[in-house]
Amino acid sequence: TGRWLLYLRSARAENRAGVDRLSSEPRERWGEAPDKVTRLLAATRLRLRAEKLRIESIRYDNGLLAIKFLPASPLDLRKLEALLARTKGARFAAQGVLVIPLSDRPEELLAGLAEALEGLGA
Repeated sequence: TGRWLLYLRSARAENRAGVDRLSSEPRERWGEAPDKVTRLLAATRLRLRAEKLRIESIRYDNGLLAIKFLPASPLDLRKLEALLARTKGARFAAQGVLVIPLSDRPEELLAGLAEALEGLGA
């Protein structure tokens, strides 16, 4: 069905432009996209950003988001320092793990992760 095709195409998306095209198709056909579709496309954008930043893993547990970077990650250290300065409770461990306190509400979690990743690229 159309839903499965959307899932498959979002999993295969290779860049942000491809995701943007995916997001416009349901809107053109059916109007405003359901929340599930919006979250799927947001998660796809996050996956692409994480790949670009060479992130090994992203975990969330007990109000803490842990982002583990590979050694070859193109992090901009000034941007990392700025993120740490403006985010109460955030820290960066020597093992390449950025820890950020976040809400457990799904929409806030996705938004917080997106904000963190967007601000870190080289």
